[in-house]
Amino acid sequence: MSGCSIKWIAFALMATLSCLPAQSPAQSPDSELAAKLRAKDELLLNAVHRGDRNAWANATTPDFMYIEDGENY
Repeated sequence: MSGCSIKWIAFALMATLSCLPAQSPAQSPDSELAAKLRAKDELLLNAVHRGDRNAWANATTPDFMYIEDGENY
């Protein structure tokens, strides 16, 4: 992956995460699951920053695809 593609993946991941609905105080999330998800998010974002492909390979399936729309960023 080029540096531009890695930056785009990080941008896309953050944009996706920012669109998730906020948890209302009335709901009680499974704190263990929430902690695991936060840890995985942090791991993948740090992997993008470091260029660590193994972290992404361990977190995705063999048929995972990244599609770029062809625009230059």
